[in-house]
Amino acid sequence: MKNILFICHGNICRSPTAELLFNHIVAERHLDHLYHAESAAVSSETISRSGLGSPVYPNCRVLLEAEGIDCSAKRSVQLKKEDYDKYDLLIVMDEDNYLRAITILGGDEKGKVKRLAEYIGGTEIADPWYTRDFDKAIKDIRAGVTALLETL
Repeated sequence: MKNILFICHGNICRSPTAELLFNHIVAERHLDHLYHAESAAVSSETISRSGLGSPVYPNCRVLLEAEGIDCSAKRSVQLKKEDYDKYDLLIVMDEDNYLRAITILGGDEKGKVKRLAEYIGGTEIADPWYTRDFDKAIKDIRAGVTALLETL
């Protein structure tokens, strides 16, 4: 089984959306015995002092639930150095995520850290937290995870 980790800043918008969409598409295609995705944050901002992560951001949750994807169990978690060995691919959403992930992971000697937008000919998946364009983000993420799956 190929394990994939999607990574964004806070693990409440883009990366959980990518995780949940990817797993949903994989299940629809009956490929869940081959691929599994999870997600994480490069920041600890969305994780409480007690260690409880935040749920998927409401705007993303509404869009995912409209497609029949349940995100109630997803909580943000922070990327850890040991995740490099745990996952076959680590997919970031933008350049800042890439640089922070490389720092946390201690490098990328096996070339496992990629940008999701590369799979659709772009450079980054814009953060809807700042752009407020959640529809565009989910559209770009869907295109990216679909292209990633086809590449795999």
